[in-house]
Amino acid sequence: MPTLHVAPAPISRHCRLHTLDDALVELDRLARAPDVMLSPGWDLSHTLDHCARSIEHAMHGFPTQKNVLFQKLIGATVLHLFERRGYMKHNLLEEIPGDVFTPPPPALDTSIARLQRSIRAFLDYQGPLSPHFAYGALSRAQYDRANAMHIANHFDAIDF
Repeated sequence: MPTLHVAPAPISRHCRLHTLDDALVELDRLARAPDVMLSPGWDLSHTLDHCARSIEHAMHGFPTQKNVLFQKLIGATVLHLFERRGYMKHNLLEEIPGDVFTPPPPALDTSIARLQRSIRAFLDYQGPLSPHFAYGALSRAQYDRANAMHIANHFDAIDF
């Protein structure tokens, strides 16, 4: 497992992931990295857990929803902008609204495995998808892309 270091200043790696399959490849790279440099902020286990919970909420429901007007006017516009740009940019220290954060085990291999399981569960999931709390109803392809961009944005703050 990698040795973790906190950078003295924020890192901006410009990670680009287009699909959750791309995210699995990046997670494999992370697991094999000898050293990992983190931006100040959440520890890496928290970040990976946050990304896993976001994917799981797509399948099982988000704790809260923005109102439909917000989703249709603002959320849909923001997601469209992210898709056109090819990347997401959001507050990396903001929890999912209404989500209860329970600190994950600090073992990095456990956190990596959790996110990998969440991604694979989504890729295998055949049931109906829940509306995103901010973007509203998304297709499977839109969710795949949004989750990949979400992971990539968090990985912008990690160098390995």
